[in-house]
Amino acid sequence: MDDILKKYKNLLLQKRYSGIDFDTEMKRIQKDFRTLLVEEKDSQNQLINAFKTLGYEL
Repeated sequence: MDDILKKYKNLLLQKRYSGIDFDTEMKRIQKDFRTLLVEEKDSQNQLINAFKTLGYEL
C-alpha cells in the first residue's frame, strides 16, 4: 500500500514537471490498487481457513 501512495505522490509531482497523461496513470494505479485489495482479501480468507482447519476459528 505504501508503494501505491508513493507512486501517487510521485505522479502528482511529475504532473507539474512533465507532460504525462495523468488520467491514464491514475487509472493504472487504481487497477493496481484493486488487484492488491483482492489479493489481500484472498490472503485473509486463507488465514481464516487455516485456523478453522486447525480447530481455532477467528
